[in-house]
Amino acid sequence: MVLSGLFSICGAVLFLKNFKTISASNLFVRNLSLGGLINILIVIALIIFYGLAVETLGFLLCMEVVLLALMLMLKTTFVKALIVSICATIVIYLIFAKGLLVPLPVGLFAF
Repeated sequence: MVLSGLFSICGAVLFLKNFKTISASNLFVRNLSLGGLINILIVIALIIFYGLAVETLGFLLCMEVVLLALMLMLKTTFVKALIVSICATIVIYLIFAKGLLVPLPVGLFAF
């Protein structure tokens, strides 16, 4: 409780310290390209997909799909994206489900 209070105070101090340097023209991006807008919409769509499908499909499958799509969006080769997304999904699963004992949705893998 004390630690979260200290983090909140430090965050507020940093915000107020940098508030003076922020101008109204810096708050909005004026040079957003069509590709940048499409990337933003893809990320939002993937977050919505994850939120809606995680209970049905399970954490492992949903996280794999989301990470694979994000890596392909960054123009990574398919094989490299597939290998890294599988490894990252397994590492994230092991950290949260086994290490921190966070219950993750099992979905299709409930056997």
